[in-house]
Amino acid sequence: MMQFDLFDTLGFLTVNTALHAKQNLNSIFLRSGTDATLDQFVVMSVLLINDGIVQKQISEKCDKSDSNLTRILNVMESKKLIMRKTGKDARSRSIYLTETGKQLYSKLAPLASDYNRQVFEGFSETEMRMFKGLLLRMRENLMKPGS
Repeated sequence: MMQFDLFDTLGFLTVNTALHAKQNLNSIFLRSGTDATLDQFVVMSVLLINDGIVQKQISEKCDKSDSNLTRILNVMESKKLIMRKTGKDARSRSIYLTETGKQLYSKLAPLASDYNRQVFEGFSETEMRMFKGLLLRMRENLMKPGS
Protein backbone atom coordinates (compact mmCIF):
# COMPACT_ATOMS: atom_id res chain seq x y z
CA MET A 1 0.00 0.00 0.00
CA MET A 2 1.25 3.48 -0.90
CA GLN A 3 2.47 5.55 2.04
CA PHE A 4 0.93 9.03 2.09
CA ASP A 5 1.82 11.53 4.80
CA LEU A 6 -1.01 14.06 4.70
CA PHE A 7 0.59 16.16 7.43
CA ASP A 8 3.69 16.74 5.30
CA THR A 9 1.82 17.96 2.20
CA LEU A 10 1.93 21.60 1.16
CA GLY A 11 -1.86 21.59 0.88
CA PHE A 12 -2.32 20.52 4.50
CA LEU A 13 0.35 22.93 5.73
CA THR A 14 -1.26 25.80 3.79
CA VAL A 15 -4.76 25.14 5.12
CA ASN A 16 -3.51 24.51 8.66
CA THR A 17 -1.43 27.70 8.65
CA ALA A 18 -4.37 29.75 7.34
CA LEU A 19 -6.61 28.29 10.05
CA HIS A 20 -4.11 29.25 12.78
CA ALA A 21 -3.73 32.74 11.32
CA LYS A 22 -7.53 33.21 11.31
CA GLN A 23 -7.89 31.94 14.88
CA ASN A 24 -5.03 34.15 16.10
CA LEU A 25 -6.43 37.28 14.45
CA ASN A 26 -9.90 36.55 15.84
CA SER A 27 -8.30 36.31 19.30
CA ILE A 28 -6.46 39.60 18.79
CA PHE A 29 -9.73 41.26 17.80
CA LEU A 30 -11.45 39.80 20.88
CA ARG A 31 -8.66 40.95 23.23
CA SER A 32 -8.99 44.45 21.79
CA GLY A 33 -12.45 44.66 23.28
CA THR A 34 -14.42 43.92 20.14
CA ASP A 35 -16.32 40.80 19.23
CA ALA A 36 -15.54 41.23 15.53
CA THR A 37 -14.25 38.32 13.49
CA LEU A 38 -11.86 38.13 10.57
CA ASP A 39 -14.82 37.29 8.31
CA GLN A 40 -16.56 40.49 9.39
CA PHE A 41 -13.34 42.46 8.91
CA VAL A 42 -13.03 41.11 5.37
CA VAL A 43 -16.59 42.22 4.58
CA MET A 44 -15.88 45.66 6.08
CA SER A 45 -12.74 45.89 3.92
CA VAL A 46 -14.76 45.11 0.78
CA LEU A 47 -17.47 47.63 1.66
CA LEU A 48 -14.96 50.33 2.50
CA ILE A 49 -13.86 50.22 -1.15
CA ASN A 50 -17.19 49.17 -2.75
CA ASP A 51 -19.90 50.59 -0.50
CA GLY A 52 -23.42 49.88 -1.74
CA ILE A 53 -22.73 46.70 -3.67
CA VAL A 54 -25.10 43.74 -3.56
CA GLN A 55 -24.54 40.54 -1.58
CA LYS A 56 -23.60 38.51 -4.66
CA GLN A 57 -20.71 40.89 -5.39
CA ILE A 58 -19.51 40.76 -1.79
CA SER A 59 -19.71 36.96 -1.92
CA GLU A 60 -17.48 36.91 -5.02
CA LYS A 61 -14.96 39.37 -3.59
CA CYS A 62 -14.75 37.56 -0.22
CA ASP A 63 -14.93 34.08 -1.78
CA LYS A 64 -17.72 33.12 0.64
CA SER A 65 -20.75 30.96 -0.09
CA ASP A 66 -24.08 32.81 -0.20
CA SER A 67 -25.32 31.04 2.93
CA ASN A 68 -22.13 31.76 4.89
CA LEU A 69 -22.12 35.40 3.81
CA THR A 70 -25.81 35.75 4.72
CA ARG A 71 -25.01 34.58 8.23
CA ILE A 72 -22.06 37.01 8.49
CA LEU A 73 -24.17 39.91 7.19
CA ASN A 74 -27.04 39.12 9.56
CA VAL A 75 -24.67 39.30 12.53
CA MET A 76 -23.12 42.50 11.19
CA GLU A 77 -26.54 44.05 10.68
CA SER A 78 -27.58 43.15 14.24
CA LYS A 79 -24.43 44.94 15.46
CA LYS A 80 -25.33 47.93 13.25
CA LEU A 81 -22.08 47.58 11.28
CA ILE A 82 -23.90 47.41 7.95
CA MET A 83 -27.20 48.57 6.55
CA ARG A 84 -29.18 46.88 3.77
CA LYS A 85 -31.20 49.05 1.38
CA THR A 86 -33.67 47.74 -1.16
CA GLY A 87 -33.27 49.26 -4.60
CA LYS A 88 -35.42 49.09 -7.71
CA ASP A 89 -35.28 45.30 -7.66
CA ALA A 90 -36.67 44.12 -4.32
CA ARG A 91 -34.76 40.84 -4.66
CA SER A 92 -31.37 42.51 -4.42
CA ARG A 93 -30.43 44.83 -1.63
CA SER A 94 -27.41 47.08 -1.59
CA ILE A 95 -25.22 46.81 1.47
CA TYR A 96 -23.56 49.78 3.10
CA LEU A 97 -21.01 50.12 5.86
CA THR A 98 -22.45 52.26 8.66
CA GLU A 99 -20.53 54.86 10.63
CA THR A 100 -20.27 52.28 13.44
CA GLY A 101 -18.81 49.81 10.94
CA LYS A 102 -16.31 52.39 9.69
CA GLN A 103 -15.22 53.18 13.24
CA LEU A 104 -14.78 49.49 14.04
CA TYR A 105 -12.78 48.99 10.84
CA SER A 106 -10.51 51.88 11.88
CA LYS A 107 -9.87 50.13 15.19
CA LEU A 108 -9.26 46.68 13.62
CA ALA A 109 -7.13 47.67 10.62
CA PRO A 110 -4.00 48.57 12.65
CA LEU A 111 -4.35 45.32 14.63
CA ALA A 112 -4.54 43.31 11.39
CA SER A 113 -1.61 45.23 9.92
CA ASP A 114 0.54 44.65 13.02
CA TYR A 115 -0.37 40.95 13.01
CA ASN A 116 0.53 40.67 9.32
CA ARG A 117 3.94 42.21 10.03
CA GLN A 118 4.45 39.78 12.92
CA VAL A 119 3.53 36.75 10.80
CA PHE A 120 6.01 37.68 8.08
CA GLU A 121 8.80 38.89 10.34
CA GLY A 122 12.16 37.92 8.90
CA PHE A 123 10.85 37.50 5.34
CA SER A 124 12.66 39.53 2.71
CA GLU A 125 10.73 41.56 0.11
CA THR A 126 11.84 39.02 -2.50
CA GLU A 127 10.53 36.13 -0.39
CA MET A 128 7.24 37.97 0.13
CA ARG A 129 6.77 38.56 -3.62
CA MET A 130 7.71 34.94 -4.38
CA PHE A 131 5.36 33.58 -1.70
CA LYS A 132 2.50 35.72 -2.98
CA GLY A 133 3.16 34.58 -6.54
CA LEU A 134 3.17 30.93 -5.51
CA LEU A 135 -0.09 31.31 -3.58
CA LEU A 136 -1.74 33.04 -6.54
CA ARG A 137 -0.61 30.23 -8.86
CA MET A 138 -1.89 27.66 -6.40
CA ARG A 139 -5.26 29.44 -6.27
CA GLU A 140 -5.40 29.57 -10.08
CA ASN A 141 -4.83 25.81 -10.18
CA LEU A 142 -7.62 25.29 -7.66
CA MET A 143 -10.01 27.42 -9.73
CA LYS A 144 -9.53 25.29 -12.88
CA PRO A 145 -12.48 23.10 -13.81
CA GLY A 146 -12.17 19.64 -12.30
CA SER A 147 -10.08 20.76 -9.35
